[in-house]
Amino acid sequence: MSQRLANALPEIAERLARAPRVLLCLGFDGTLAPIADRPDDVQLAHKVRQLLSELVRSERATVAIFSGRER
Repeated sequence: MSQRLANALPEIAERLARAPRVLLCLGFDGTLAPIADRPDDVQLAHKVRQLLSELVRSERATVAIFSGRER
């Protein structure tokens, strides 16, 4: 993480706490799950799956997950 981003984290957290709604756009491969050569080999960690489920159930968050892989 860059020092500039690290310095901005308190302000980012404050803005997120005040926001009535948040849109989270998350990459799957390499962000939510490790990159693997074959899509069938990718496993989403249990803790990540739980956190995503909590976010989806939240009335404050809209979650979008994208991947650069072919369907």
